[in-house]
Amino acid sequence: MTRPLALTLSLFAPAALAQEWSWAYATANTEGGRGNGAAVALDASGASYVVGTFQETMTVGAQTLTAEGEDAFVIRFDAAGEPDWAVQIGGPGRDVGADVAVGPDGAVYAVGLFDGTASAGGTSITSAGSSDAFVVQLTAAGGVAWARALGGPAFDTGAGVAASDAGVFVTGGFVETTDIGGTALTSAGSGDLYLARLTPAGAVTWAVQAGGPGSDLALGLAAHADGSAALVGRFEETAGFGDLSVTSAGAGDAFVARYDADGQALWAARGGNPTSNDYGFGAAFASDGDVIASGEFSETADFSGTAVASAGSADGFLARYAGADGALVWIEGVGGVEYDTAGDVAVGPGDAITLTGGFNAEITVGADVLASAGRADVFVARFGGDGAPAWAVRGGGPGTAGFSERAGGVAATAAGVVATGGFYEDADFGPFALSAAPQNHSGVYVIGLDRLPVATEPVPPPRALSLSAPSPNPASGAVTLRLAAPDARHARVEVFDALGRSVALLHDGPSAASRPLRFDASALAPGLYVVRAQADGAVAIRRLVVAR
Repeated sequence: MTRPLALTLSLFAPAALAQEWSWAYATANTEGGRGNGAAVALDASGASYVVGTFQETMTVGAQTLTAEGEDAFVIRFDAAGEPDWAVQIGGPGRDVGADVAVGPDGAVYAVGLFDGTASAGGTSITSAGSSDAFVVQLTAAGGVAWARALGGPAFDTGAGVAASDAGVFVTGGFVETTDIGGTALTSAGSGDLYLARLTPAGAVTWAVQAGGPGSDLALGLAAHADGSAALVGRFEETAGFGDLSVTSAGAGDAFVARYDADGQALWAARGGNPTSNDYGFGAAFASDGDVIASGEFSETADFSGTAVASAGSADGFLARYAGADGALVWIEGVGGVEYDTAGDVAVGPGDAITLTGGFNAEITVGADVLASAGRADVFVARFGGDGAPAWAVRGGGPGTAGFSERAGGVAATAAGVVATGGFYEDADFGPFALSAAPQNHSGVYVIGLDRLPVATEPVPPPRALSLSAPSPNPASGAVTLRLAAPDARHARVEVFDALGRSVALLHDGPSAASRPLRFDASALAPGLYVVRAQADGAVAIRRLVVAR
């Protein structure tokens, strides 16, 4: 018996979890001003700390910050989304806020880059070259405990910060030579990256470099309670991570690497395509020590032997790597027919994964179809620990004059989810309408989601059955999927057309821990299809577009 497509999809769709817009806040920037939120962190009380960059003047609550050129900022919001304080970091040069973290003792750490001389709460730092990285420790009350510069005689950046009981991890990039707290590093090519561990008092315990003859970038960082750290970014050609190395497919590839508490590289993995750049932007740890990574890829990219095809000019990716050896557990593409990207990622209670990014036109995440209100919008999406999509929401506005919304960072704890970024002129986030007035201005947005007790939002258990995304998708010929189950059981995998009719049987028999499924879509009419796997009451679905 056949079913209409709408009924078929509703039967296959994962159970939706409750999400609630709780609050939204926008900074006010004067004429000619620009503001952008780069990252956010949450403390145990549910307060959030946002770091970013602004120009001209920016009003936050009762405070007005005035930049000498382009300055960094850190803002604290209480659990209800009201600003408590704002701290400015900068001087007459270019100063950029990149990342923020909260340590186990509640101390707040911000990193970025600065030119020349900069001040943070009355503490001045001076760069050794054209730019250095800054690291600032703030208290929950907004005081600056200390600030220090990291860098050498050329160009250095601060890109990421993460904190655990082992200390404060900082990453960034450098060219030529640099000095990270007394450790001299020399680039192997046009630019390398560094990873350093600091004490809570700001002393550098160790610093190591990674990279090769090309240009290599550190773009995201996470710390685990066992003292290890996960690092993501982009590399070219062949890059070394301690005694390990990875080689790109041709252009710049994304990388994911894990280091122990002493700076020893434990493993490194890559993903990318031969002709264009791919990036790792976000990193987080699951409760079992697996690494969750996010980023952007184009065309058909290879991630540890698994091919993933973008639906448009670029898509975002979300992937899980085994903590012990870096083996790819699963990877999901996130995007539509135009340019899309996945930015930061966070793991909350129950290993629920929250992802933020940007999209053009339209994307589909699970049962949610998001349409951009203008040139480009941002999204926040929830996935289970096995990569199953749960829900997605969008925010943004018309984005005129070549400007649009930009996704920055996301954080998740038992208190909920907070995301930040930048928006142009006017934008809506659920029921909240934000304005960056006056006209032709961009402001910082900070939004709160899921600010209900965790017990009110059930987190689905890991699926007993999983089905990878079809590759390529859209497809016109050969299609590959992967069926996985934790134990052997009878599984049936079929392809259904828009009328709910079975048009192909891919598997009907015992499943395996991981089984590739291949079929030829060239005989199918162009349109939307559903691939459905079923085993002992567990169901997994994927959408497939056939094109000519």
